[in-house]
Amino acid sequence: MTPPLFERFFYHTLPKQFFASIWIVPLAVLLIVGPTLAWVAYDKYQQTHEAEYRLLEAHARYADVQIVGALREAGHVLDKIATEYLESDGESNREFDASLAGHHRDHPEFSALFVADADGRVISATAPALLGLNVSSMTLFTAHNTPARPVEMYISRPDKSLLGTIAVTLTQVIADDDDGDFDGVVGAVIDYNFFVKVLQPVNPGDSGSVSVLINRFGDLIYRRYEPEKFFGRNVLKESQVLREHLQADTPITRHIGPSAQDGKTRLFVTRAIENSGLNVILSRSQDEVLANWRRNLVIHTLIFLFTAAVMLFLARVAQRRQRLLVASSEALRVAKESAETANVAKSRFLAAASHDLRQPLHALALLVDVLKRRFGNESNMKIIKPIEASTQALKEMLDTLLDISKLDAGIITPQKQAVSVDALLQRLEGEFRVQIEAKHLFFRIRCANRNIYTDPTLLMEILRNLLSNAYHHTRHGGILLGCRVRGEHLSIQVWDTGKGIPQDEQEKIFQEYYQVDNAERDRHQGLGLGLSIVERIAGLLEHAIKVRSRFGAGSMFEVTVPLILESPALPVAPREFAAPACPSVILVIDDDPVILHGTAMSLESRGYRPVTAESAEEALQLIGGYAPDLIVADYRLRNNQTGIAAIGMIRAQLGDSIPGILVSGDTLPARLREANASGFELLHKPVNPDELNTRIKSLLEKSARNSRGK
Repeated sequence: MTPPLFERFFYHTLPKQFFASIWIVPLAVLLIVGPTLAWVAYDKYQQTHEAEYRLLEAHARYADVQIVGALREAGHVLDKIATEYLESDGESNREFDASLAGHHRDHPEFSALFVADADGRVISATAPALLGLNVSSMTLFTAHNTPARPVEMYISRPDKSLLGTIAVTLTQVIADDDDGDFDGVVGAVIDYNFFVKVLQPVNPGDSGSVSVLINRFGDLIYRRYEPEKFFGRNVLKESQVLREHLQADTPITRHIGPSAQDGKTRLFVTRAIENSGLNVILSRSQDEVLANWRRNLVIHTLIFLFTAAVMLFLARVAQRRQRLLVASSEALRVAKESAETANVAKSRFLAAASHDLRQPLHALALLVDVLKRRFGNESNMKIIKPIEASTQALKEMLDTLLDISKLDAGIITPQKQAVSVDALLQRLEGEFRVQIEAKHLFFRIRCANRNIYTDPTLLMEILRNLLSNAYHHTRHGGILLGCRVRGEHLSIQVWDTGKGIPQDEQEKIFQEYYQVDNAERDRHQGLGLGLSIVERIAGLLEHAIKVRSRFGAGSMFEVTVPLILESPALPVAPREFAAPACPSVILVIDDDPVILHGTAMSLESRGYRPVTAESAEEALQLIGGYAPDLIVADYRLRNNQTGIAAIGMIRAQLGDSIPGILVSGDTLPARLREANASGFELLHKPVNPDELNTRIKSLLEKSARNSRGK
């Protein structure tokens, strides 16, 4: 018998197009992910260079401080010698010579100290070779004996003119303060050991770093390795880094290029030392700088290739399954006689296919474990842990899809029990807080400390879908997950500040595949099954679900659950959830973002739930109509506002019983009187976190006692 037209089309036309389309998604993902990873690697490459440049600049700044400090100390010694020389009436005598020798003993870093009179004749020196030497024609003398006499120290070029060995001479003018006449110069002769002592601690503690000190003429004053060998060598011609630095208009320059010594590419930072004519050059091998980056690049590449292999493998499996589905089209045609029967058959098929779907996921988990065990060092674990977490999340999503399919098929029935609602909310907070706050949205939870009667797993699926829906449709503001007691029921509400739902579409949103404002079927907004699943699970649990929304302002979805009015002695937690106590909400107000961040981290580490704001107005906007358990406010805020006024404003809106703590850096009596008169606890900056925690606990306990007393 000739097959019907539909069957001929299904067998011969559909497979060619459909099987080819299976490969489009994985190939498209790989084409997107590959360039993205390449861009991330390049960006990290740039960041690594920038971080190294900043590190070298910090070392150069430290070198500047060390050198200036050493030269300033040498200048103090020379000033003292000049003063003693003037007090001796400008003549050398035994007492002055003894004093000069004493200075030399106190400062062994100087090779020699000397004094030359106004004619340039050395009349006193700690080195006999210098006595009687005429230095009037030397730059170390003529630099000071000019009408425009410099006020700073003169640093000579390295030469052998004084002691017969290569040395640098530091000289300062001797002039009587009364008449200002030129009375000669005082000098100190130093060799390379002087700069070794000053600069050796400056270098980074790795073998790939090099530092040098060069004057403006290109003479090497110091080099980290073999300083005695390179002392005094002129490298101006061979050092392109120095030439470019001397031509630049800025005191700090960056360079990258081959080293004149070994030809290896290095990162250079050159800094001009203040008022000295000296320049410090710090560098590090690019191979050393990029070592971690290259290792991470290899790891990322391997992960990408592994992911690509898994995706292509899954695409191949999917293609085989689709061929089987095409081969079984006759059985499916019979099943389609009833839409309800077909839906149940589909769900049963997915449930039966659980083992096959889990196999590649199980393999993926095993391979991740291998990566963790073989390459599980601290650096690699930063990459492996997210993969492991993603694998676990994929497993949970698969379990959820299969459970819903079994639910459709009637295989699963609700397992209702007593559940702490706080336990559910805490679990949801752990799942969603990171991704919501990463979108720069606030996320608040309001606990109820009540027990409800429901199936915790299915109720969690409802709330997950509602929170996910709020997350995807909210671009500004935030999301609130809270509870309200209404008679014998508890309403669990999800509020968002998204774009809202038009009135005429609020009943349609629970239909399968229906999406508001997505006629073009943008898959980034999902398939439109979330709210349909929510309604079906809620119907199975006999929980009412409602929606209220104002277009352009946001939406509120509400699930009504029966309360257990007489709580059992041991509340039963959901199957996989813990039930921690609902933490106290601490509102922190401070106009310094750094303090806000630090306080929030400290409070979170102690089990509190901090909400941070820079003003009372922002705080009221963030917390909405929910009163915090306690307020910690800085005394001095922006726009002449005080912490007293901020706490008062919030109390006026939300209740006078909210306890408050003032944190102040002011110690003026008037400020203290004003703060004490407010009746709030007062702590002075810097506040010990333990003390702050003690005050908070005390106030919360007092507030709880007062509430019970009422």
